Amino acid sequence: MQSQMFIEMIQGVPNDGLVTFGDNLLVTKPSALADLLVHHSYDFTKPEGMRKFIRYLTGEEGIIALEGEPHKALRSILQPTFSYRRIKDLYPVMWDRSVKLAKLVEADIRAQNPGANSHGLTGSIEISQWTYKIALDVIGFAVLGRNLDVLEGEQNQLVNDYEDLWRGTPEKNFYFVLAAWLSFEMVRMLPWKMNSFVKEKASSLKKHCDGFVQQKREEMKEREHFDILALLIKSGKLSDRQMSDQLLSALAAGHDTTAPAISWTCYLLTRHLHWQDALRNEVREALNAAGEESSIDTTLEQLPILNAIISETLRLYPTIPDSPRVAVKDTTIMGHPVPSGTDIMIPIWLINRSTDAWGADALEFKPERWIENGKRNNTGGANSNYDFMTFSNGPRNCIGQFLARAEMRCVMAALIQRFEWTLDMDDKDVIPSGAFIIRPGNGMHLRMKIVEE
Repeated sequence: MQSQMFIEMIQGVPNDGLVTFGDNLLVTKPSALADLLVHHSYDFTKPEGMRKFIRYLTGEEGIIALEGEPHKALRSILQPTFSYRRIKDLYPVMWDRSVKLAKLVEADIRAQNPGANSHGLTGSIEISQWTYKIALDVIGFAVLGRNLDVLEGEQNQLVNDYEDLWRGTPEKNFYFVLAAWLSFEMVRMLPWKMNSFVKEKASSLKKHCDGFVQQKREEMKEREHFDILALLIKSGKLSDRQMSDQLLSALAAGHDTTAPAISWTCYLLTRHLHWQDALRNEVREALNAAGEESSIDTTLEQLPILNAIISETLRLYPTIPDSPRVAVKDTTIMGHPVPSGTDIMIPIWLINRSTDAWGADALEFKPERWIENGKRNNTGGANSNYDFMTFSNGPRNCIGQFLARAEMRCVMAALIQRFEWTLDMDDKDVIPSGAFIIRPGNGMHLRMKIVEE
């Protein structure tokens, strides 16, 4: 994995936040990152070849593909729809789907043990298959205001297209790497069946999203809607084409990043069973104590162990491990001249695991970093926001980070109160892999046990 290469390459190399390799720069420390991401943020863009490929998959005017002033303008329009208040309104739906997920996993375990007594049943569960389903279900509710029925296994062409396009395979990962990092134009000229496959799926998804915009307009004539698409239509600030492209971006980014993060959380809890037990006790006690007046968002957001485990997982396993940039004008970072055309890499995986920021135990899973005096803290003990780069920083930080954390809280709370689990595969086969998103390359196979209340 490229991220590991960066760690091995500069480990022990003294630097002020900039490391040169060839004609390229690695940006590794807070002062340099602040210049790159905030002070001179629009002096840098994604490499043009990567942007072309992203536009091909997520629309010409999607938030992921835009740069400069167009990005700034679109971001100001989208930001209110992903606000903390809006996400709180989604908690009941996310909790309902998470409880449904737990019931379906339990049913799977019982099906593996026909005729057995219910107490202490165990079964083999490939949890990443389930995390993708619930992540897409949640995005369907949040963005489209509709139940995609992914958990229930309903056949849905939109769901099938997204799984076909984005679910990683060795060939697909190789195609994405070549198209995004080398030359999309060159790759499209190759006599490769993957070209027609990606074209077919991307075209189908765009048609789906075009249809959702028109359908939502008709539905809004009958009753009030509060999903993200409805809010964008109400704003009157975007064309139908622009809204369709935002749907493509949200559906892709929203489910394909959160799902692996939940799988990595489950994995880390197999390696640290005492934290799994502590989390179960915390969640059960909180849910049992919550009265009718208590909302699920208030209950889960206050739990120090739950939030610490999520933050520590996101630190150790950022689903986007590297972020490339290129200087589009002559500029500077920390006073050092950076000529136009300079390729830059933000090694998120390396930054999140830096011993300078996180101490000698930076590679260890230690949720206690995020707990102070029995309450959650938001720094993990780091001195700078730039030491935790999972959601990036500045005007291009992840617009959906509140939604991602909220979904992780709901799913992990629903699973932990009902199951214990251990790893049901060799630890050496748990491999982070992927072209853009770091997923469990061989799935995440767990031995899950039903535990009674």
